[in-house]
Amino acid sequence: MMTGLVLISVVSIASIMYMSYKQSFERVTLTKLEVAGDLSVKSFLQWAQARQDEMAYLASLDTARFGDLAQLEHLMQRIAESQGFYDTIFLVDTTGFGVIGVAYDGQARIMPSEEAQAFAVADREWFRQAMRGEDAFSQPVVSRATGNVVSTVAIPVRVGQEIVAVVRGAVRVDTILTQVSELSLGEGSKAYLLDSNALPVTPARAGESGRGFAVVADEVRSLAGRTKQSTTEIQATIEKLQSGALRAEKVMLGSREVATQMVDRVAETDHALERISQGVLLIEEMTQQIASAADQQTAAVREININIHGISDVAESTGRSVEQSGEASESLANLAERLRGLVLQFRV
Repeated sequence: MMTGLVLISVVSIASIMYMSYKQSFERVTLTKLEVAGDLSVKSFLQWAQARQDEMAYLASLDTARFGDLAQLEHLMQRIAESQGFYDTIFLVDTTGFGVIGVAYDGQARIMPSEEAQAFAVADREWFRQAMRGEDAFSQPVVSRATGNVVSTVAIPVRVGQEIVAVVRGAVRVDTILTQVSELSLGEGSKAYLLDSNALPVTPARAGESGRGFAVVADEVRSLAGRTKQSTTEIQATIEKLQSGALRAEKVMLGSREVATQMVDRVAETDHALERISQGVLLIEEMTQQIASAADQQTAAVREININIHGISDVAESTGRSVEQSGEASESLANLAERLRGLVLQFRV
């Protein structure tokens, strides 16, 4: 019993020490992740701003403002397939229904009119926000069009002060880190501005038309380098944490098995002690019964002894009575003999 309790105490203390070590390790790791993550957050915000600027670029074009739908479809298709970040891109009218749309699934395709017009988003907050004249970048949601997890970028299209449509781009969340980490840091990096004819515009040619567009090659390369480095550091730290956690988990599982075995043995010992205790109680009960029977037998023997003494007294009294009867009989015999003598005298 005591051995089991001691072993359980040792396992408990070891578990507490492990948890303390794990918490300290996690604090150090989280501090490292926080430092590395600051750069990643800034890089992601820059990346998200670039996507927002791309949609703002589309919304600012005359093709979107004045309804040159064929040309706008072509531009949307080129942007969708240039880097693969977008799930879908739509031009949405003021009632919340799609006008034209482009989908990307390894290859950009222009949606048929029926498919684009089936895109209904009047109940979405990002659409209401854009119709109020505000740029929107939503939290990740599931796209109604494709079922992928996306963050929506929505920019109002204005003609003067009037909002005539909304350009909406759905950025695939699951491709963000993959796409950024795969960006090359060399001269082969691809980042294009598109002119009104859907042709690439280099920074040298951009001039005034490229001033509002955030995606230029140098910025993307810098962003990719910082994010890739931060992602690599975070991944290495997480792998170390996972490896340490797996080793600790194995130790804990082994300790748990030993503790479980000891608990089982302690339980068996408790059962054995309980059976022994029950046996002792039974023996004690039997002893009490035997003592009670012995007391009863002693009382009976005492009573028999008293009765025997009484019988002995009665026997002695009877003996005396018999002696007295003998003496009386002898006296009667003598008296009878004297009477006989007297009777004989009367006959003479």
